Amino acid sequence: MKTGIAVKNVTFKLQDVQQLAEQNFAAVIMEEWAAVCSRHAKTVEEEYMNREHEMDSWTASWKESQSTLMTMMMIMMTCQNLQLVMKIMMIHKKLVQSSVTASEVK
Repeated sequence: MKTGIAVKNVTFKLQDVQQLAEQNFAAVIMEEWAAVCSRHAKTVEEEYMNREHEMDSWTASWKESQSTLMTMMMIMMTCQNLQLVMKIMMIHKKLVQSSVTASEVK
């Protein structure tokens, strides 16, 4: 689509480009659109399937983190020592920061 417009675009005016785009859209038949949409859907599906194991791993890590947080919160609720509470909070912060990075989630 873009190539066809670029080849015919000699004036570089927005109105002419719009007209060329409308002509190209009108020339496309339903079978071509169906093929393009089908290829795109397959590509997206393959990407999701490739990332599924990454998401499963991330989800498991997140659940483990939440379980650890709940345990630490229960300890803190019963703890009378403020220094120990602060130490537990710092450990949790380090665990969360090191468990999942933005590059792992993609």
